[in-house]
Amino acid sequence: MTANEFSFSCDPNFCSVCGSILPLPVTGSDVLSCKLCSTSISVDSLEGIVIHSFKKFNQHKLKSSDEMERMKEMEESATNHGPVVKRECSKCHHKKMTYTTRQTRSADEGQTVFFTCLKCNFTETEYS
Repeated sequence: MTANEFSFSCDPNFCSVCGSILPLPVTGSDVLSCKLCSTSISVDSLEGIVIHSFKKFNQHKLKSSDEMERMKEMEESATNHGPVVKRECSKCHHKKMTYTTRQTRSADEGQTVFFTCLKCNFTETEYS
């Protein structure tokens, strides 16, 4: 297929006929074949194309040391327990609990929320 026969102009990672994502070239093959419409595209047409990616944004430079410490605590807490919320435990009155949600009833009803105290591991159930 020549460039004049393409339906539209697009990024070289996409098929110019149907717009689907093109597969990676097979080693030793001279063409890419679209898996959806079977259009063959010459690998030579991709020569010289440079792909740019964004560098990970360094948030550490934007935050104060207090904010960084708080973020670190939140990350560790979420990694070890899940999300932490300000909720008083009815057993030991600790002010922080973690929670998980489960769909325990039919799909058209709300989820069940299980709160677990970070201090005594007591679990409370809330049907929403």
